[in-house]
Formats: sequence, structure tokens, C-alpha cells
Amino acid sequence: MGITAGASAPEILVREVIERLKELGAGTLTERVGRTLWSELSGGMPPLRRVAGMLGVSPRSLQRHLRVEGKPYRDLQEDFRREMAARLMRQRGLAVYEIAFLLGYTDPSSFHRAFRRWYGTSPRGYRRAR
Repeated sequence: MGITAGASAPEILVREVIERLKELGAGTLTERVGRTLWSELSGGMPPLRRVAGMLGVSPRSLQRHLRVEGKPYRDLQEDFRREMAARLMRQRGLAVYEIAFLLGYTDPSSFHRAFRRWYGTSPRGYRRAR
């Protein structure tokens, strides 16, 4: 997906979210939670309570069913952030601090630490290698 000159961070994010939602079909609860995380990204990382409400289940029920599928909610959030971080890092129109904010990090240094844990390099190093 290309970026037009002057595209804002929210516009880039919306395009990425739409693209990702197209890739996802109906499926397991884990997949439905993933779609919900994608659709709610513009408001920050949604809490379990909000995701459960959007899916029409109680938070406890959601947690229980996700455990049965082998993917606790925190793991889904982490996977989502990791995948979205890589996608957004490929978008040269976004600064690293903007990506950190879009993924719900209140402090860019927290994003840097998480990124290094996920990919073994800094966000800047990742971009240089691409």
C-alpha cells in the first residue's frame, strides 16, 4: 500500500486498518478479537471490557474462551502491537513517536524497548534495514 505525499498519521493508520480488516475473515474468537483490536486502534488499545462488550460477551467469558483457544487477551494485544508496529514502520511517512502513540504507548521509550524485544533491533535500525 502506498502513501500519498502529505498523508497524515491518522490517514495512514486508517488505510492500514482497512487493509488488515480485508485480510481477516470470520473465524475463531481469537480472530474476532483481532478484528476488534484493528477496528478500535484509532482510540488506543481497547481494554478487555470494551472488546468483550463489542463482541457481546462478558469479560470473564471472553477470557475463558480465549484461554480455551490458547491465546489470552494480553497475548493477543502483544501480537497485535508487534504486527502493527512492523507494518507502520514500513510507512516512511510516520515518525517513530507517532507509531508509539498510535499503538497506545504513552512513552516512546516504552515502544522502543518493546520493539527491540520483538525484533532484536531499534525502530531506527529496523527502518534502515528495510
